[in-house]
Amino acid sequence: MEFSPVKLNRISRVYQNQVRIAELNQKSPIKSVQAQVDRVSLSPAAKKLAVEAEAAQAAPAAPVPAKG
Repeated sequence: MEFSPVKLNRISRVYQNQVRIAELNQKSPIKSVQAQVDRVSLSPAAKKLAVEAEAAQAAPAAPVPAKG
């Protein structure tokens, strides 16, 4: 299964944003309505994709062969 690097970057960015929102919500002194608790979990496949996306962003781009 192949994914576009653009989609993987977006997945990674959305995941990081959701993690940040969750951290801020935990620190907030405001109580949730009716003791409601939001919990999010990622499947092992989604976690693997997130790790691969971060690794792809950190890896240098492959050189493009010159046409001649």
